[in-house]
Amino acid sequence: MPSIISEKTVYAFFRLGLVTGLVPKSAVTRWADRQILGGEVPSEEMIELSLSARLPYSQIIYMLNLYQGSPVADLPVRLLLALAGQLLERNAIPAERLIQELSLLNAEEYLAREWRAKIHELEVCLERYRLGVNTLAELIQCLEIFLGAYRIYVPQVEEILSEGTQHEQRIQEALLDKTTFLQTIDRSHADWEAALAQLTPQQRLHPGASGEMSVKDTLVHITWFEREMLGMLQQRALVGSSWWNLSTDARNAEIFQANRERTWEDVRGEADEVYPQLRQALGALDEEAYQVASAFREMPADWVPWQVIAGNTFEHYDHHLADLRSFLTKS
Repeated sequence: MPSIISEKTVYAFFRLGLVTGLVPKSAVTRWADRQILGGEVPSEEMIELSLSARLPYSQIIYMLNLYQGSPVADLPVRLLLALAGQLLERNAIPAERLIQELSLLNAEEYLAREWRAKIHELEVCLERYRLGVNTLAELIQCLEIFLGAYRIYVPQVEEILSEGTQHEQRIQEALLDKTTFLQTIDRSHADWEAALAQLTPQQRLHPGASGEMSVKDTLVHITWFEREMLGMLQQRALVGSSWWNLSTDARNAEIFQANRERTWEDVRGEADEVYPQLRQALGALDEEAYQVASAFREMPADWVPWQVIAGNTFEHYDHHLADLRSFLTKS
């Protein structure tokens, strides 16, 4: 497949796109045609998708579900949310309809609880808009805060939905170089710290800052993932806690339960210790290690290291920063 994104990931992305109505079925056949013309021997699945233009949506969704096999991480959801952000920016879909279509993701059995919670918040924003409590601008802002965290995946979405640019150009667009990555994490972490600095001692411990978690719990949560990335970088291997074998919700619950009795000072001290080490390790990482899975032992060949790190650092900060800002507004 002429792409750094695995076929199963693309199958899952298209299935979610068709289910929510954010992707037309013509995009599926166009993508399959490009893969066939890319020079590799096409799979039977690829040929079937290429010939599926006249099939009903339900049948194509069924085919994609078979092709994707067991659930493939969460990259397809991130890609879909990046696409939704693009559609919002282009005014291609009204905000009200976009929320309705994103709500269809709740039917996904393996959708993480944190995404369900964010979609619920969007639904609340929509209801307040319909009741006349919120303005259209406020409704759009709700969407922008949520979807903005996934803007980093726009190059991959553009690669998948490309009308047929050169292979090398598509590959290049999907990469995030080291300099840009470091600039992004610096900016995102600074925004996160600036928001934390606004909190009173009482606000730090009050439940509800991110779902049921307090800000203290959220900081523990973020630091746990940072420490895992630090270990990966130091050992140049996809190693870490056995909790990675759990579902997202189960893993988050274990992190919460293991740390719930810690004081703010303890949690804050750990965060101040881990992030500088992580940032130093990222700065020492060579350019190739940001792009090539083989730079890390045990990392699947179709994974991209910077995406793994981003999902557990600056994208993670942005996700919880939206929650924190909402919490501060309500407090």
